[in-house]
Amino acid sequence: MAAPAQEQQQQQQQQPASTPDALSYIDKDYDDPRMKEIVHSLIEEEMAAFEPPDYLADKPLPTTRFKSPLLKSEWARVRAEKPLDVIDTSRYDLQPPQGAAAEDEAAWKRALDNARAQTEHQHNRLLNLELLQNYGASMWLGHNKAEEGTEAAVASQAKRAREEAERVNLKRKTSQEAAEKTLWNLARKRSEGFDKNVQIQLACEGLRAEVKRLKALEAVAKPPPAR
Repeated sequence: MAAPAQEQQQQQQQQPASTPDALSYIDKDYDDPRMKEIVHSLIEEEMAAFEPPDYLADKPLPTTRFKSPLLKSEWARVRAEKPLDVIDTSRYDLQPPQGAAAEDEAAWKRALDNARAQTEHQHNRLLNLELLQNYGASMWLGHNKAEEGTEAAVASQAKRAREEAERVNLKRKTSQEAAEKTLWNLARKRSEGFDKNVQIQLACEGLRAEVKRLKALEAVAKPPPAR
């Protein structure tokens, strides 16, 4: 037995694709305030009873990104509403060993290694500043030029999309205006045919009533059978 989601998906696939029949360029009925009110009421009525389909029924579940131990622990901290640990900056302090550690050779070695690391770090910062001073302006100008190229490409795509939309709308308008007279003639003939059918139906009902009345008169006027 198929699951409800699968049944719904199969029903959606079996439904024929609907073709829009809007004639926005020649149909002026919507300009009538009364017609507009009727249309809006019908839309609201359909929306109130409309049950949207499950568009994600045939889609797989998203893969989780919380598989690493680091992300798992961080997610657990967020769910527990625990504050984030502040960055420990004590390693950047260049303090000599104090107290009993002042006589410890290993403590002095660690302090010396830290001082060398901080010196190298400051040296790298100076190198980065020199590189920025020498090449930063030209690199930034190059970056701006690349951004301008990206902007121009996107603007060109948008322009082509607008032009294509305008061509489609113009073609739609031209085809609707070309068929406008034929459509109105067909609508008029349909209305005339509907009225004619109603008149024929009324005439048939009248004839049936007349036949029924004549049969009743015939039954009354007919002499009784001889005994």
